Amino acid sequence: MLIPQPYLLFLGDVTDPLAAKTARGIHIWRPEQCVGEIKLPGCTVSLGLDELDIPGAKARGAKTLVLGTANAGGYLPAHWLETIKSAIKAGMNVASGLHHRLVDEPELVTLAQASGVELFDLRHMRPALSVGSGRKRSGKRILTVGTDCSVGKMYTSLALEAAMRARGLKAEFRATGQTGILVAGEGIAVDAVIADFIAGAAEALSPANDEDHWDIVEGQGSLFHPSYAGVSMGLMHGAQPHWLVMCHEMGRPHMRHLPHQPMVSLQACVEANLRAAQVTSESVQLAGFAINTSNYSEEEALAYCAEISAESVAEMRKLQIDVVELPLARPFAIARGTRTAVTVIRVTLEQEGFIGQGECTPTARYDETPDSVKAMLEAVRTDVESGLSRHDLQHRLPAGSARNVLDCALWRLDAARANQTLWQKSTCSQPESVITAETLSLDTQECMALAAADAVSRGVLLLKIKLDRNAILEKVAAIRAAAPHATLIIDANEAWSGLELESLLVALKAFNIAMVEQPLPAGQDHDLKRFKHPIPVCADESCHTRADIAGLRDRYEMINIKLDKCGGLTEALAMVDEARTLNMRIMVGCMLGSSLAMEAALPVAVNAEFATMTDTQRTSPATRAASAVLAIQDLSVSFHGRSGENQALKGISFAIHPGEIVAVVGESGSGKSVTSLAVMGLLANNGRVDGGSMQFRDRSGKVHALETLDDAQHRTLRGREMAMIFQEPMTSLNPVLRIDDQLTEALRDHQQCDRKQAHARVRELLRQVRIADVDRVMKSYPHSLSGGMRQRVMIAQALACDPQLLIADEPTTALDVTVQARILHILRELQREKQMAVLFITHDMGVVAEIADRVVVMLRGEVVEQGTVSEIFAAPQHAYTKALLAAVPKLGDMREHTWPQRFPLPGAREAVQGEQHTARYDVAPLLDVRGLKVYYPIRSGILSSLTHHVHAVEQIDFSLWPGETLAIVGESGCGKSTTGRALMRLINSEAESIHFEGKEISDLKEAEFQPLRREIQMVFQDPYASLNPRLTVGFTIAEPLLLHGMVSSLEQASPQIDALLKSVGLLPEHARRYPHEFSGGQRQRIAIARAMALKPKVIIADEAVSALDVSIQAQVVNLMMDLQQQTGVAWIFISHDMAVVERIANRVAVMYLGQIVELGPRQSVFNQPQHPYTQRLLASVPVADPENRQPRIFDDSEIPSPLRKVGETITKTRYRQVAPQHWVADGIALQ
Repeated sequence: MLIPQPYLLFLGDVTDPLAAKTARGIHIWRPEQCVGEIKLPGCTVSLGLDELDIPGAKARGAKTLVLGTANAGGYLPAHWLETIKSAIKAGMNVASGLHHRLVDEPELVTLAQASGVELFDLRHMRPALSVGSGRKRSGKRILTVGTDCSVGKMYTSLALEAAMRARGLKAEFRATGQTGILVAGEGIAVDAVIADFIAGAAEALSPANDEDHWDIVEGQGSLFHPSYAGVSMGLMHGAQPHWLVMCHEMGRPHMRHLPHQPMVSLQACVEANLRAAQVTSESVQLAGFAINTSNYSEEEALAYCAEISAESVAEMRKLQIDVVELPLARPFAIARGTRTAVTVIRVTLEQEGFIGQGECTPTARYDETPDSVKAMLEAVRTDVESGLSRHDLQHRLPAGSARNVLDCALWRLDAARANQTLWQKSTCSQPESVITAETLSLDTQECMALAAADAVSRGVLLLKIKLDRNAILEKVAAIRAAAPHATLIIDANEAWSGLELESLLVALKAFNIAMVEQPLPAGQDHDLKRFKHPIPVCADESCHTRADIAGLRDRYEMINIKLDKCGGLTEALAMVDEARTLNMRIMVGCMLGSSLAMEAALPVAVNAEFATMTDTQRTSPATRAASAVLAIQDLSVSFHGRSGENQALKGISFAIHPGEIVAVVGESGSGKSVTSLAVMGLLANNGRVDGGSMQFRDRSGKVHALETLDDAQHRTLRGREMAMIFQEPMTSLNPVLRIDDQLTEALRDHQQCDRKQAHARVRELLRQVRIADVDRVMKSYPHSLSGGMRQRVMIAQALACDPQLLIADEPTTALDVTVQARILHILRELQREKQMAVLFITHDMGVVAEIADRVVVMLRGEVVEQGTVSEIFAAPQHAYTKALLAAVPKLGDMREHTWPQRFPLPGAREAVQGEQHTARYDVAPLLDVRGLKVYYPIRSGILSSLTHHVHAVEQIDFSLWPGETLAIVGESGCGKSTTGRALMRLINSEAESIHFEGKEISDLKEAEFQPLRREIQMVFQDPYASLNPRLTVGFTIAEPLLLHGMVSSLEQASPQIDALLKSVGLLPEHARRYPHEFSGGQRQRIAIARAMALKPKVIIADEAVSALDVSIQAQVVNLMMDLQQQTGVAWIFISHDMAVVERIANRVAVMYLGQIVELGPRQSVFNQPQHPYTQRLLASVPVADPENRQPRIFDDSEIPSPLRKVGETITKTRYRQVAPQHWVADGIALQ
């Protein structure tokens, strides 16, 4: 490309100096090529050149008019044409870098041809290009990148070329924009290249070269600019840079031309660009920064550059020391006194964004005070901040609290920098749980006995008794009587004497005491050598460090390792090794403190016979919040709509700790889901946080105030640090991406793994959630999977990156009980393995009892009660909690009842809680189905040939009588929902015959079948997908009435709409709202109201109450039975909730792999299940009793695939009768 020189630089009528960057760049880098500048009226920009007109420029020898301005969109303003035409007529060429081509203007082309000059469209003068290959090329490359466009990437590139050439290096500027091309005389304008070819253009622009040759590639746009990010990414991948130079304009407040788009931080830009460049250049590094300071004084510019330089240098450690007073929940008494609060020292080490924390409790017994410990820490501050290692720390400070707090902080900092947990860093195997003793404070005999009884009622298995020398045997006797099966250990805190010790130990053996800790004062414990101990004796105050252990073997059988005594985790782990070598048993203890101190001792506790770590039972809730993964305090959230302000959350507070599962329960609309969305930063546009705080502690220990984060900051946490399983998977999964692509995308983004590794991980995740045909599911789109299958995919996606906090919003709602049990088991296993915190939102109290450690009960946006799961279930305090538990359906309640029975509701009259005898078995069936089958075609190969069928429903027979409820149960994917949809003709199916009211309907055409839709209605599984988001709820309910001519207008339907809304627990004014303004449970109620509007004879309810909380669930089931009582409607009730099925069903059909394996009266099937699958289904139902958690055995074998080759013949199932009307399939084994 040879553009005749010299140039006349055309500035048009621009007022923004940046808009004239092309002309300015040419003038700066090639001043000898410029004869002057030409402007239009209104132009306020000048380059300092002589201002000329066309004749004057021609007289000075100008050969080309260069359009030296750039505007958003690159268009050619019409009022510039006169100047351009004048130049052409004067015999001057015209060069333009605009997207709008000069050759697209016929008048200019004709004029140029007549004048014998050329039109140069720089953005469209390029060689034939190929797509990028990603293959490595010889030579070295520098790429200039930017925080925004127009920040000096070309200037930086040209300056680097000049500087490197001045130092004798082989360097060449590679132009990618219009100005650069005019300066260099050649290049490719990559922003005019089709997206697929941008990387290829960069490869062509910077080909293979000598190893000592440097290409300085001019960058374009910014990864963070919504308009130009695409060209930036393609250019980066094609350039394959070894080094990046980050360009930035000092003080720029927002993205160019986008005042609503704020600038991102330099650090975020650096991290994003390095991550993107690593796709094709794994070893890319940041060379430095180029800062455009043209709008600032030299002093300001130098100060800013110094600040950037300081931040880019590897940070020294920062040491922060805090003295914290922790109030105790209740007084704590031992032989040496009583305490109502504890003072702890907390240390925070921060380096390069990673954080490590430690906590210690100064102890007067060892002559420690908060001031003395703090002074010791200050004395080593310089060493610590300069990089003191854990190894060197052992020699720098003596054993004690000061060394402990620094040692634990260094362990956590090193773990965070290695992206490991404390368990992984210490190479200790992490157990499922650590049983720790609950300590009984020194008190009266009666009070200590009451405390023991209370602890045992809460499931405590190990009690540590604090005693002095008074009434020892009397107190132990009272405690043993109150806790006959608990393991008891005694801590005398050096209070006993040697004279009475032998007889005392003999007497204590009669109470089955497991161990006595430090009965005699340290240094005065020689009496322990005199006799053989009937009970093991443990050294506490006598044993400080590893050096003490060998000398204690003749007096003690056990040692108590405390981090505050021995000086930290490093010494504690060495003590474990020494004790094992000497065959001494181990106990681990921890003085009063928060969970931050307790967690550091857990790698030692895994090796101990007894663990006595006191935090949650002694310190106040505020104390626990300090070490929480998530601490919510006084959080208020409101939404603003047409009807005004709605206060969704009203000052709620609770915390979640590492390795803890907190269940949030409450009715639909209570604020459960709003809480989770607020934490994730996903509130709707009309939602806002009005007050309170949400403190989140990430893996590195850094605490984020979630309520202050912007969208970009939230995105850095979501997926890797916190993840969410949403209630409705169809609205959460991308409908245009295959499952494989959706799951691998998250893995490759957050875990930096290649595609092969991501595929392997996806397979593993899908198998964990018990998906049989993994290959088929990976290739499937979300709409082709059942609701339960989609939910399993969602769970797999959320677990993919092992988040620090997992928020599960009704994660098992759509799952059958067998898969639900397995998913709960998987969540619990992962939570224990990774010490992951889980916020579990559910309405299923059986699930709460099965999985939760603590429970938070919400009502109308407030927390009305919270406590351990045992406390909430055994002794609920709030009236709403009591009502919630009373409404929980319990499997087995109907064992003695033949007929369906309404749920007992608080306050309901006994008369309306009786059995329901609506089924009319004395007449012909209302619906009779024979040989129903549904096959989904599978095509493959180049010609997309039909090769297989998925046998979703396989030749099933059943009947439905008037007034009857037939329940269809089974695993997700077994064919339940498909059966319902086939009966409604929503999917293609075949049948030997289907009779409705005696009439054959399987061969009806669609027009003939349409009137039957009024008689057969359906409530779908996913309410959000089945409700039109653009229609109000009132119109949604009225629509079927209007379509079938039952009303003539919306006004006429209003009374029925109001009545239907009231019947499902909603208010008449809700008719004016849209579906997105309701919770998931409320949307399901709307769907039920719509189905009931036409008063059909058959309603197919596909998981119709699965999304409802238990109290509303009971009301809706009773409502369905009321409708049945009043109208004789028959229900096909598709569900995975066996306790609800037990209440509502007359008969039950159990489906497995598309076939009915058991069919019969509900009482017979539930009381005497015959098929192995039915037995497993019932055994998997969670029991709403946390004290009755049973270990479950899971079959890890895959469920057989329903995929069959075309032409494969399936024999119709044969049945045998095992009881009156109770049939079991022959020949279908549980596989």
